[in-house]
Formats: sequence, C-alpha cells, structure tokens
Amino acid sequence: MMKRRIMVAMITALTLALGALSPAFAESVSTPTDKDLTRDLRIGEIGTTYFISSSDGSDDQDGMSEGAAFASFAPLTDIILGPGDCVLLKRGDVWHERMLIRGSGREDAWIFVGTYGDKSAPAPEISLNNNRDDICILVSDILSADRASNGFDYIWIDGLKCSHTCLGIYFRAAYSEDNKGIRVTNCIFEDVNCPDLMREALTDIGWIGQEKGSLPT
Repeated sequence: MMKRRIMVAMITALTLALGALSPAFAESVSTPTDKDLTRDLRIGEIGTTYFISSSDGSDDQDGMSEGAAFASFAPLTDIILGPGDCVLLKRGDVWHERMLIRGSGREDAWIFVGTYGDKSAPAPEISLNNNRDDICILVSDILSADRASNGFDYIWIDGLKCSHTCLGIYFRAAYSEDNKGIRVTNCIFEDVNCPDLMREALTDIGWIGQEKGSLPT
C-alpha cells in the first residue's frame, strides 16, 4: 500500500498576461526570453505534436496536423507523452471537458501544452461547471512497475484559459516524488472557485499533501 500521497494543486484566480506561444512557429513566442527557452528546450524539434480543435477537428483523425486535428481531449487518455511532445489547442475554441496530461519530458526536451492558429483569436478555453470535481487540466503521474519513470517532469503549459472550475491546473503526484521542471506561463484563470476544498485541505495538515485533503480524483 502506498505510504504517502503527495498532491500538488495549482489553484489561482489571478489573471496573467496572455501570450501567444506556439512551438511550431518560433516567431509567435511572446518574449525574447521565451524564444530562447523554446529553442534551448528543443520544443517542436523532436517528439510528436498533437493538434486539437473543437470547431473543426475529429477524434477519428490522427491529430498530427492542423488539418487532421482531434476534436476532444479523449484521445489523450490513451497517450503517454514523451520528451519533445506537444499538445496544441486551437485559439478561439472552447471545450467543456477535462484534459489529462501524462508523461515526462527531459531537461533538454520538455513536453509542451500550448496553442496554435490565428494569433488574434482568444486563448483556447476549457470551461466547466464549477462542480466540486471539476479540473480543467489534470497532470497526473502513472502507476507503473518502473517507479523511476512514472512521474511528470519538464512540462510547460502556456497560453490557455481555465474557467468556471474547482481546480484550474492540478499536478497530482499520487505515486511519484521529486517531480521537477514545471512551468505555467501566460495562462488566464477565471471563476476558479473551491473554498470548501481548500478549507478541508488546509485544516489540521498545514497544506495539501496528506491523505486527509480529499482532493478530486
């Protein structure tokens, strides 16, 4: 039986400046610093890029080009991402479902979750219903025989909007420890509302990180 459960939740109502970062097109990176970092981390240079569009995609397609984009996040549940892999959401589109991200990048080849499409369009939005178990983006580790590779390292999430949810971006480490390389930039969080969850998680344990927290699964 697992002796310890480490849960890390990123919950914020702070609205950050929205940038337009797409690893497939370096000129769209929002700042010189991010341009340099994108190049140094080999984002978009190795691995597989998956495109998702709620407006003109289809889950019957392979998701590996803009013209063959997935429509929903369902195909991601069967994908373990690896170094250099990208998941790109089309700007201007909206989804009403949870996105699950699993896998690990490397220090020199991060996993990237970002945007593509018309740079003048709104940020891709994941909009839920403020239910207690609502999570816009769940980054989860994996129960596997190889404990050394079941975490979530070197993952960068950029330029997305999370709204009407209990948790915006939730990094759930149930089976792994010492995960590293987590970067969230240029995202918007709107109507993130979980006072009961936070009150329960903070009572008697100091911070989220023990069994008592009863965070969503």
